[in-house]
Amino acid sequence: MKFKVIVNFREVGEYYSLAEALRNFFSEIINKVREGVSLSFFNTCYISRPLLADNGHKDFILTFYKARDLAYSIGMLKDQKLSDNYQEISDEDAFIIILASDKEARKEAIKIIEKYRISA
Repeated sequence: MKFKVIVNFREVGEYYSLAEALRNFFSEIINKVREGVSLSFFNTCYISRPLLADNGHKDFILTFYKARDLAYSIGMLKDQKLSDNYQEISDEDAFIIILASDKEARKEAIKIIEKYRISA
């Protein structure tokens, strides 16, 4: 499933890897910041990924602030600039990052654990 990049509540692209989505996400945001934005702008920017839920698909999101922290921690962002030298993120790690970053995703995970009676 693809990662959707949303900037200013507008979908700007879909990507197969979280690293690719992060890179394009911050490229778009850096361009918008250069044009001038208010602080509330950052609340309109996120990366979403559909995950299976009991009622079909549900989009779980990685907020701007969580995405920013992740990008800095893997070295993709340095001094508010994009870097080509960063640690890759596996699909499995990307799934866990999104799941752990979204309250609704955590609730869905608990439902699945309870459904299969898996001890957490």
